[in-house]
Amino acid sequence: MSYIKRNVNFGLLILIVAILIAFVGFTTFYYNTFVDMTSNYKTKIKKIDELVDTLSTNKEELNKTSSQLDIKAKREEELSEQYNDLRNIKEQLDVDKAALETELFNTKSELEQKKAELEVKIERVATLENTIAQRERTITGLKSDISTLNSEISSLNNQICVLQGTC
Repeated sequence: MSYIKRNVNFGLLILIVAILIAFVGFTTFYYNTFVDMTSNYKTKIKKIDELVDTLSTNKEELNKTSSQLDIKAKREEELSEQYNDLRNIKEQLDVDKAALETELFNTKSELEQKKAELEVKIERVATLENTIAQRERTITGLKSDISTLNSEISSLNNQICVLQGTC
């Protein structure tokens, strides 16, 4: 029985050693697996943190870009309104310019017509002045003739008087 007890004790010892070795092996295996999983977990957490940071940065840039886009849209709308206002003003100025050019053309035509009429009237005045001067010369000549004829009449009246003896 001692042989069986020994074998049983030895078997139990081997069984306990085998269980201890298995326990140590499983512990080591699970420890290494846990360490690997923890390491992977920490790596993934770091990547997630980096992604969160990148996402936050991209979100901030997107917000800035969005606000800049809104500002540009408002600015574009204001510039579009200003452009439309200026275009309307330009169109009105073009209409006014065309009207003023037409008025200027008409005024110039009227001026040319008045100049032509003035030249005709100046020529008429010159002609009339020449006629007046000629008639004044004729009148002067006729007055001279009248004077001469009056002198002759006086002279002849004197001669008649002398011949009639009445003077």
